[in-house]
Amino acid sequence: MYVAVVVTYFPEFDHLVRMINEILGAGVSVVIYDNTPNGSESMDSIPENDAVHIISNGVNDGLGAAFNNSINYFKEAGNFIEAVLFFDQDSVINRHEVLLLISRLERLLQKGVAVGVLGATPVDEGGRSYEVTKEISYETDRIPVNFSKVRFVITSFSIVPYSVFGEVGMFDERLFIDLVDSEFSYRCSRKGFLNLISSEVRFEHSIGESRATFLGRRFAIS
Repeated sequence: MYVAVVVTYFPEFDHLVRMINEILGAGVSVVIYDNTPNGSESMDSIPENDAVHIISNGVNDGLGAAFNNSINYFKEAGNFIEAVLFFDQDSVINRHEVLLLISRLERLLQKGVAVGVLGATPVDEGGRSYEVTKEISYETDRIPVNFSKVRFVITSFSIVPYSVFGEVGMFDERLFIDLVDSEFSYRCSRKGFLNLISSEVRFEHSIGESRATFLGRRFAIS
């Protein structure tokens, strides 16, 4: 089965419910891990569904611990997990793109590509793609068209084959928030896995507080 993790921190309730419905519409079970201190009252209003699981202990555990605890929740429930999807609470997603990302992962694995993390292409409100740092692809990488090899994949709208965690390990909880995704991607590379971005799967996402352009390239300002 495919499972998803959404970590929340003072979430916007209506948007969160829309995200949940889109994830469920793709046939994916989801854990909402609420890092809101003292808990978020909106969690009590989430419609009951056997495929939606809410974890909240009233403190901010950070992203690394939230990811790990959510994955372990599914594992301890005895589920056979094929891959784990990750979403930010403010990302705009739809079920078609979720299914498309899953299908692209399956295609890569069928071709024997050693996928560590596969991410969708983040775009701004105007549909323009953000700059990503691509890496040189070698013949042994066997990367099909419409995919790019990158140094790291941001967590939001990404998917990781469950078997990768057994080879690479879980997320580093000491990092709390910053660099959690890039550090995990780095370990994937060290173990011979590829960090990839699909140009076919796109999602609206806000990176940083604002955007700037320098020498024709667009950057996020944190």
